Amino acid sequence: MTCKKTDESFYEATGNRISNSSQLNMFDVLEDSVDGTKLLNIFKSYEINKDVSSSVLFYITHNISNDEFYDNTSYYYYKNAELWWLIPMMNNILNPFEEISPGDFLKILKPKYIYQIVKEMHSLKDL
Repeated sequence: MTCKKTDESFYEATGNRISNSSQLNMFDVLEDSVDGTKLLNIFKSYEINKDVSSSVLFYITHNISNDEFYDNTSYYYYKNAELWWLIPMMNNILNPFEEISPGDFLKILKPKYIYQIVKEMHSLKDL
């Protein structure tokens, strides 16, 4: 399979709307040059700047309680469960689907910096 990057948005390619805060906005829409099938390049990655993730100026420390997951932690801090992916990214967690343990501490990006991260993700499509 040989694919090429398209200029299409997720909505144009799928007909499905996603919010501006969705992590899916980071991925390019690719098109198979043989049959025209459209897919997302899920292997494209984004990493939060090490200066941000290591400086207490940019994050809040959160102690995990029982039965807590990224989406409800995201809603607590950001009033948006769809920003759950920021928490594992900020903590350099490679597999966010593994269970988090009560008593663990997580770095939570301060809400005032979210806009910049989402803006940078949208600009990745131009690379």
